[in-house]
Amino acid sequence: MHWIVFATAASAGMALFNVASRMTAGKIQPSLSAAIMGAVVFVVLAGYHVWAQGEKSLTIEWGSSGVMWALISGIAVSIINLAMFYAFTKGAPITIAPAYVSVLAVLLTVLAGFVIFNEGIDLSKGAGLGLACVSIYLLMKG
Repeated sequence: MHWIVFATAASAGMALFNVASRMTAGKIQPSLSAAIMGAVVFVVLAGYHVWAQGEKSLTIEWGSSGVMWALISGIAVSIINLAMFYAFTKGAPITIAPAYVSVLAVLLTVLAGFVIFNEGIDLSKGAGLGLACVSIYLLMKG
């Protein structure tokens, strides 16, 4: 399957995450919301891993840098989840907060691609980044 299929599925999942996160605001503590979400993520993904990999799933190469980066990714997702639950609890509008987070994440990711991975920024990407900055301004203006 082409990567765009998975990216589209991720976008749909992110939209559902945003709506569900907003629905918890004021009903339970943000840290509990994030903990419940994290537990569900662990069970679903561990179950999928065992199903998809079979007996190979029980072997982990702890010396692999992939494990370290997976742990760092988990910490990052924890920060994202807690921050979004707190943002919604503090009254962040669902029409603005997720878009702001996504656009800012795009800007930071492109910057990381440029600095860390030596990926070029051509005129088209530069224009896209400029429009992303404009979108943040317009989102926050209203």
